[in-house]
Amino acid sequence: MRHIYRTLRPRLANFLLRSGGRLIDVEWYRSQNLQDSMWQRLALIHALLFSSRAQVHSHPLFSPEYFAQQCQQLGLPIPKKPLKTYLGDKKYWGISTHPLFDTEFYTSQIDHTLDEAPLLHFLNSGHLKYNPHPLFQRSWYLLSYPGLKNMPQHCALVHYIKIGCRATISTHPLFHATYYVEQAKISASNIQNNEGDSRERVLAYIF
Repeated sequence: MRHIYRTLRPRLANFLLRSGGRLIDVEWYRSQNLQDSMWQRLALIHALLFSSRAQVHSHPLFSPEYFAQQCQQLGLPIPKKPLKTYLGDKKYWGISTHPLFDTEFYTSQIDHTLDEAPLLHFLNSGHLKYNPHPLFQRSWYLLSYPGLKNMPQHCALVHYIKIGCRATISTHPLFHATYYVEQAKISASNIQNNEGDSRERVLAYIF
């Protein structure tokens, strides 16, 4: 079984990429959705089968709960398969998928009509040129992590959600994260230890 999976894994990864799979972050997917040790080893197969389900967290920048809230506020039907609907239905492209990905702000910087979902555009290459949120400036964030400049395949915002927020790194010259956390009396343990929805609530509170 392991030999078969090792053989199929590159093909599965390529298939997911062709199907908008940049919105499948396997490391994130495994940590957020898979408790069973067998499925943790077979995360790509699980993602291929179940990543479109409403409760599945497939990527740090796609929160199904936040997406549903935004749909409700804009009067759009809440889809049963949010990720699949977001990728395939253009009327959902105006929906922000995470508190730190402001779709309206992001697309306002682009002078042409997108032919793919804004978040997918951002992850494919847009993150190198356009900022995802009024208080997230990539060039400023990279002052804290200069090594990311030489790794264009790594999205600075994803890095922030996974790593930078734990270190209370500032994301904009007008936003001093440590000062804000102190003033808002946000517990350091909440930022250091929270995972998934809990950390998302902390980020949403900050931004």
